[in-house]
Amino acid sequence: MTIGILGGGLTGLSIAAHLEQDFEVLEKNDRCGGLCRSEELGGFTFDRGGHILFSRDEGLLREMVSLLGKNVLRRYRTDRIFYKGRTLRYPFESDLAALPARDTLACLYHFIRRGGCPTEGANLREWLYANYGQGIADRYLIPYNEKIWKVDPADLETRWAEERLPGLSLGGVIRSSLGIRKGRAPGLPYHYPETGGIEALIRALEEGLDTVRRGTPAKRVLREGSSWIVSDGKGQRRYDRIVSTLPVPELLGLLEGIPGEVAEASRRLRYNSLITVMVGFRGDCPLDAQALYFSRGDFLFHRVCFPNRFSVRNTPAGAESILAEITARRVDESWRLPDDRLIRHVIDSLEGEGIVKVRERIQAAVVRDPYAYIVQDHHCRGSRSLINEYMKKIGIIPCGRFAEWEYLNMDACFARGREIASELNRGEPLP
Repeated sequence: MTIGILGGGLTGLSIAAHLEQDFEVLEKNDRCGGLCRSEELGGFTFDRGGHILFSRDEGLLREMVSLLGKNVLRRYRTDRIFYKGRTLRYPFESDLAALPARDTLACLYHFIRRGGCPTEGANLREWLYANYGQGIADRYLIPYNEKIWKVDPADLETRWAEERLPGLSLGGVIRSSLGIRKGRAPGLPYHYPETGGIEALIRALEEGLDTVRRGTPAKRVLREGSSWIVSDGKGQRRYDRIVSTLPVPELLGLLEGIPGEVAEASRRLRYNSLITVMVGFRGDCPLDAQALYFSRGDFLFHRVCFPNRFSVRNTPAGAESILAEITARRVDESWRLPDDRLIRHVIDSLEGEGIVKVRERIQAAVVRDPYAYIVQDHHCRGSRSLINEYMKKIGIIPCGRFAEWEYLNMDACFARGREIASELNRGEPLP
């Protein structure tokens, strides 16, 4: 049996690395990796978006880290939040004593008076008020989520938040408001490549895979008897099975005869794109943090990472670097802004707040990734279910964040690829 894997991102390569069947990976770009690519600019290394190796599944984490061999570092998270000219420990609710006194009091007061558990079917705004109180929600969680998702939190479902956002106790909020910390333990541990950025993981996965076809886009996919035919515009390839890691709208655009209700469900799926602004410079960057989060609306970016805090090999000796992430929709003005204006905005904003001082700009670039974040609004689950049923009916196996339209982190994408490969190896009755 020959399996065609559409897309050579982390998920597609994880499938390939765990398969015991014959396969080909078709990747449209000249490099694999998708959102896990790193850019090398004159001695600086920048990831396309901040990535670390972290998982609550210790076995899964060991497998991912082992791929890097000796090219791996163990670090502790030192993320911060920028709020009214101050830098707070991450997450926001853990450092309430660092806020202006009125804000600290408001967060504590509204947490005590919060309404309790929201009713079933609540939206994200209601859920945040019920679980964190109006003080914490209005000061950080709601504006930050508006910035990330580009929609009113009232339009978002809560399932992903219930899985990812921590619960709070009254005692914990009181201690946070008084500045009392439990112990002096470092932040959460994670792993990261010493050289090569996060793309080092992609290179390690590719090693030994001799049927990865880069620069080979899938332009048409059709069923012919019991086989699948994939055209790349130059020739055709025949496969017994197809696994797609492509974004749902992209895959459906390659198929013929899509039912109207499936096409309509695809149009209802919402997602955001990512602009990554990368700057290497000589100057000052005194903040001891790997990432700094911004909820203020006058900053286009929602997060700034400092690559040499992940590995000193990410910058030349004596230099500093910053990587700013801007969530956007492709209809937004920010998506169409010239690169130099975006670079200037990032530098001016950070210098204006005293976060960095750029004496000499050495390298700067902007990359845009059309698919970055899934917007889990109230239409998402129903549309996803209808599309997945159609995929099952026609016999295509979706796998990965945008193929399954699920908010999956790196570890989950790797695990899903491994799981699908295992089922194919066992001859499981997949679509």
